[in-house]
Amino acid sequence: MASAHPTIYDIYTNADPDSISEVALDIYREWLDFAEGLGRIGGRRLVHPTGKYAKSLSMKQEGLEHIAIIADESVAKEALYLETGHEEVDLKQKLQAGKTYAIHRGGGLSWHPASSTGYQHPATGASASHSGQYLVGFARVGDTGWVIPAMPAYEPGWHLAKEAAKALGGRLVSR
Repeated sequence: MASAHPTIYDIYTNADPDSISEVALDIYREWLDFAEGLGRIGGRRLVHPTGKYAKSLSMKQEGLEHIAIIADESVAKEALYLETGHEEVDLKQKLQAGKTYAIHRGGGLSWHPASSTGYQHPATGASASHSGQYLVGFARVGDTGWVIPAMPAYEPGWHLAKEAAKALGGRLVSR
């Protein structure tokens, strides 16, 4: 699951530097298409891309034979979660009782452990009540209750590194 350290994939090859540059540019474009929801990697595609993940991607060449294609997780946390996945998240442990959480501009919901007003969840006793002047959206408890299920890793970097190694006739090493 999610790691605090960047994932680096090294490819060792005897390909000429021009081929390496061409393959790297193709891989970068394919990753950018994926990040914008236009393409697939590993049989998967992003359904609702925000643009932050695409903004986090960059390509850097150091010398003739070292090219880095980077998904910067400091720009978009999604980069880390897509590569490594995440554990399930229990929102009851993350939300603060009584604090307003905006849904859209101008509106929000307050979450209270128990309340006699507004909506009250039958199992947990939690309630949500209107706290904004212009409520533009609604929050509701879904099938998983207050738990966001674990997300398996998409591993777009790994799939693209395998593709690059194959195109360059090299071998892939992960560190």
